[in-house]
Amino acid sequence: MKVPCYLCSLIFCTLPFFSFSKNVVIKGTAKTFAEKELSIYQYSDYITFTKQKLGSGKINNDDSFETNINVSETTKIVLEIEDMSVSLYTEPGMVYNIHLSFSKELNKSKVYDKKLSLTFPFPQKNELNMLIMEFNSEYDEFMNNNIIYLVKRDKQKVSSSLKVFKKNQLEKKQFKENNYVYAYASFVIAQIEISLGITKKEENDIKYPSSEEYIFRNYLKNSRVLFNHPEYMNLFHNLFNEKFESIRLEKGTLLIGALHEQIPLQKINSYLKNYTYFANDTLLELFFLKGINETYNKKNAPKKYLLKLLEHYIQKGVCLEIRNIATTVQYRLQNPSLAIGILAPDFTLYDTENRPVKISTFKNKYVYLGFWATWSIPSIKEMTILEQIHKKYNQKVEFISLCTDGDAKKLNRFLSKYPFKWTFLYSPNSHEIKEAYMVKTIPSYVLINPDGTIYKAPAPRPTGNAERPNEESLEKVLYHISKTK
Repeated sequence: MKVPCYLCSLIFCTLPFFSFSKNVVIKGTAKTFAEKELSIYQYSDYITFTKQKLGSGKINNDDSFETNINVSETTKIVLEIEDMSVSLYTEPGMVYNIHLSFSKELNKSKVYDKKLSLTFPFPQKNELNMLIMEFNSEYDEFMNNNIIYLVKRDKQKVSSSLKVFKKNQLEKKQFKENNYVYAYASFVIAQIEISLGITKKEENDIKYPSSEEYIFRNYLKNSRVLFNHPEYMNLFHNLFNEKFESIRLEKGTLLIGALHEQIPLQKINSYLKNYTYFANDTLLELFFLKGINETYNKKNAPKKYLLKLLEHYIQKGVCLEIRNIATTVQYRLQNPSLAIGILAPDFTLYDTENRPVKISTFKNKYVYLGFWATWSIPSIKEMTILEQIHKKYNQKVEFISLCTDGDAKKLNRFLSKYPFKWTFLYSPNSHEIKEAYMVKTIPSYVLINPDGTIYKAPAPRPTGNAERPNEESLEKVLYHISKTK
C-alpha cells in the first residue's frame, strides 16, 4: 500500500525518536584489542559536529568488553579504539551484543579515518541497525549501477531507476513500521534528488520552480526539525550548501546590508521569509547558525555582528536546541584550539634518514607546515605550486611538508619521483599530530611564528585565491611577513 503524501509529512512531524534517558548496554568482543580503551561518543549537534563523550571502558584480556551509556532518543553513536571508529544506532533501554574487528585490507589506502568492522553475532531481522544496513546495501547497489549518470547529472538516464528504487524502499513494510528508518531512507533519497536537480513530483505531476522548493515542500515543510537525525541534517546541509554566503554576497540584498550596517534581526528574518523554504522559524534559525559557523572566518566576514546574532539566538532562540547550538558555535568561534598567539603543538618527527626532528627546532623563522599524503592528488598539485613560492620566500620562511602516511619508504619513493627542495618529515603517529593541529582534510596548512606561536590556522593554501576567491592569498601573507623585521 502506498503511503500518501500527507501521511509522510505526519510521520516526519511525529517521529517518536525521544523518551526519558535510559540505560543502553553495549557489550561483545573486540578481536586483537585486549587492554585497549573503547570510547563512545555522539555528536552534540550536526552544525559544529562537536564530539561528546558518553562513556568508555577497557577491553579485557579475552577481548570481551561491556560498557553502559545513557540516551534519551534514537542516537547515532561512534565507537572508537585508538584512531579507528565505527558507528552504531542505539535506542533507549536496549542491549547491543556486537563484534568489533579491524581489516587491514579494507583500510589499506587510509592513513586516517580508519574504520572498524562491526557485526552482530545474533542479528535480529527488524532491529534498527539491521534495517539501516539493508537500506544501505540496496542504496550502494543503486549508486554503483547509476554512478556514471549521477556524475553527469543525467536526469533522463537516472529518473526511471530512481523512481523504482524510491518506490521499492518507501513501500517496504519493515521500513514503514520503523519511523526512524523510514525517515532515514527518505532523506537519503532526497539527497539524490538534490544532486540531480529534481523539480517534479512524479506522483501528482506537480512541477516546482526550483529543486530547493521541491525538497522543502516534500520533505521538510511539515516536519519538525530533526536536530539529531544525521540524514535529516545531511539533507539540510546539502540543501543549504553555501546558501548563506551566496545571499550575503548578493549585491543589493537586505542581508548584506544587515550584516554590515546592523539592520535589526527582525528585518533580516522578514527578508529571508521571501524564500519559500525559510517559512519555518526553526529552520530559518538553524540556517543562520550554519551560515555563521561557516562564514565567520572567511574574508571580509562581519565578525562583530555575527557574534551579536549568535548572542541573540543564545538568549531568544525559538527552541532549546537552537539555543544550545548557538552557545556551542559561539564558544568554538571565540575559543579555537589553534587560536592566534598560542604555542604550536610540538612533536618529535623524523626526516628522510629517520633522524628525529622537532618543530621547535625551526624557531627564529616562520614555519609553513603542510599536512599531506602520497595518495592525495591535490597535495601533489599544490606542491608544484608551492615550489615557486618556496623559491621566493625560503630565506624568511621554513617550508615543512609532513607526510601523514607514517611510512619512511613511501616518503622516500615519493621524493625520488618529485625531488622538491624543502623539508619533508613524517611521523609514525600522525593521528595524534593531526588531532592536535585539527587537521580535517588533506592537504591542510598551518603558519607558525618565529617564536613558536600560531600565526594562522588553517593557513592559506598554495593554490591562492584564484580558485577560492573568498580565501586569503598565501603569496600576500608571505609577502607581508617577509617585509617584517
